Amino acid sequence: MRNQIIHKATEMFLELGFKSVTMDDLAHELSVSKKTIYDLVGKKSTLVELVVQSVIAEIDAEMSDVSNQKLDAITEMFAFRDIVVKRLRNQKASPQFQLKKYYQKTYDKYREKQIDIMSQNIKKNILKGIQEAYYHDDLSINFVVNLYIVGLLDIKNEELLNVEQFTPKQLYHEFVLYHLRSMTTQKGQKKMNEILKA
Repeated sequence: MRNQIIHKATEMFLELGFKSVTMDDLAHELSVSKKTIYDLVGKKSTLVELVVQSVIAEIDAEMSDVSNQKLDAITEMFAFRDIVVKRLRNQKASPQFQLKKYYQKTYDKYREKQIDIMSQNIKKNILKGIQEAYYHDDLSINFVVNLYIVGLLDIKNEELLNVEQFTPKQLYHEFVLYHLRSMTTQKGQKKMNEILKA
């Protein structure tokens, strides 16, 4: 039952936002008493931490699975995109910003882990792309990695971007295209166009 609670809370928090979903809402969705939830997972802040921990572990596992497939760098980058898009597709709120605003300690604790996972995978992707001659060999790798992370983390920042005109999927797709076009060689652009037309 504890895993069911965490799973359902994950769905609801990511779709509606960490602040928006109450323990009463969760109890209603699971057809259990609020007391049962408190007994099994503790207070809401504890549940929020369990959810964030679970999501980051899933992202790490999914990105590792992609890396282990030995794809070329551009195909791999689109596979990373799909991992993120899968998590963005049903969001009616911006859970990351609600998490930061209302659960700052949890946000700070896991943001570093999230950045580390993404940084490692994007750096490996860039090195692979350079080796395959899909990416320019004179890239400032750490700068490009950091720029990617900043863009990824702020992709739904309503204060910086007019995000209402795009779905989350469109936003992230455009971001990945921008990222790839900034570093691809002619060979890389050809490969990217082949993937986009497929």
